[in-house]
Amino acid sequence: MSDDSKDQERKAPLKLSQPGKLELKKTVETGQVRQSFSHGRSKVVTVEVRKKRTFSSAGGAMHEVKDGAHSAAEADLAAAVAKVEAAAR
Repeated sequence: MSDDSKDQERKAPLKLSQPGKLELKKTVETGQVRQSFSHGRSKVVTVEVRKKRTFSSAGGAMHEVKDGAHSAAEADLAAAVAKVEAAAR
């Protein structure tokens, strides 16, 4: 009987300590990780970080946007200037 109660305790459902809130924290040394080997040795390895690329599907064709937020604002500004120039004619 005592074995059954221990099994029941082990099979308790898993819970988050703070419901609905998962967090990721940055490591102290961004760009470096510790590589550990099976025989107990470990060393710090530098990791190359690639720049994030954003794409836009304007006009049906995908093309890379150099700077996502600024390019969209510049495109809106250029469209507004074109409308004003067309209205002035």
